Amino acid sequence: MGTKEILKGSAVYLISFLAVLLVLSPPRPEAAEPGKFSQAVEVKDNLVAVNARDVELSSLLKEIGEKAGIKINIGKDLTGKKVTARFDNLDVEDALRRILGTNYLFVLTKEQTEDKYTLKEVSVVGSLPTKPTQEKMTTLNIAYGSGKQEIGVITQTAHVGPYLFAVDDKDNIYVLDTVNKRVQVFSRDGAFLSTIPLGGVFGIDIAIDRRGFLYVRNVMPAELIQYDQRGNALTRIPIDERRWIGGGEMYITDDGTVYGSGCARELCGDIIVGKVVDGSLVEAPSEELNQPPKGGRYGLSGRRYDVVQFLKGEKFEIQIIEKDGRPSELISIPLNGVVDLDILGDDVSGNFYIRTSRLDRNIILEEIHKFSSEGRYLSSISVSNTGNYFKTTRNYLVSRKGTIYDFSPQAESLRLGVLWVLGN
Repeated sequence: MGTKEILKGSAVYLISFLAVLLVLSPPRPEAAEPGKFSQAVEVKDNLVAVNARDVELSSLLKEIGEKAGIKINIGKDLTGKKVTARFDNLDVEDALRRILGTNYLFVLTKEQTEDKYTLKEVSVVGSLPTKPTQEKMTTLNIAYGSGKQEIGVITQTAHVGPYLFAVDDKDNIYVLDTVNKRVQVFSRDGAFLSTIPLGGVFGIDIAIDRRGFLYVRNVMPAELIQYDQRGNALTRIPIDERRWIGGGEMYITDDGTVYGSGCARELCGDIIVGKVVDGSLVEAPSEELNQPPKGGRYGLSGRRYDVVQFLKGEKFEIQIIEKDGRPSELISIPLNGVVDLDILGDDVSGNFYIRTSRLDRNIILEEIHKFSSEGRYLSSISVSNTGNYFKTTRNYLVSRKGTIYDFSPQAESLRLGVLWVLGN
């Protein structure tokens, strides 16, 4: 057999071998490049469909936002993370839940249009801390007693101690010393500043306005008293204890409205208890005094932040009510494990703050979340959850400057945590 015949036979054999190999092992489809979608995100009739494998999380979220016609803000710590997701016909909130799981916090801002709510913007942030941290907290310890720089307590027959405080525009701290019938003033550095005597008044609630006047709720008789910084009682107004129940907290908005916690007709919430006009405390008009309690919390500007839905362990919704009574933004906050929450109010810039208690690995975590006036998520921070030896009415307070105070009376001393800055 010649060389040509040998080569021809070998070629036929080789082709036959490759054909058999091709049948047994067909070529695999080209794998999706890392960071790219195996299939494009589809949005139809406001429903999202995704089939993605090992893609950049930030790219996937951006694609959903572009296709759904909404703005998605992505936290820095999500950069570089990858995700695999496959689902059909979910709305944006459910789609984000499916992609992010339960380890992330995301905020949906819904804008009201003709009595309907349309999704306007989504903020997605990284996983919240799993352990309490005090990296941004300065801790002050104030001794118990009747001395000049101390706070009174009773432990013999009952545990009675400081359970209310207020903060002025300079971030000075006013602790209501109920036992010694006075107010003790400290700087946010912990330095003792002054004592304001209450003239024998057994105060159970305290607030302070922008002029530095103190407002103390007296028990007998039932009245609200305005004091100056020297302890002079300036004005007094009677209060209706049938409406203003105990255990709530008092606060004052920038327009001089004094709010307390009350109940009427099986409704509980904030009620108007007085007004400050030209620096003087006066009784509110009867039509305002007789208004039914309203839920939520009024901010400095008069806006009200109301919890309109709370699904324990899943999510909660905050409705922002403008000063004229018009509902504006509806903020939907899916947050895994939340068992309790409070709206702390807002600062002078309009940012508002929400405290949550979250169950994580059988540990209750106390966290404070900061939002812009438009409802955009800004940041979160953990605060220590040491428990209180004495009963308290106000554990957390946000000052006009946005400083956050953690009030925690312990067995040996009053513990005050000052969170200097809650980052943007």
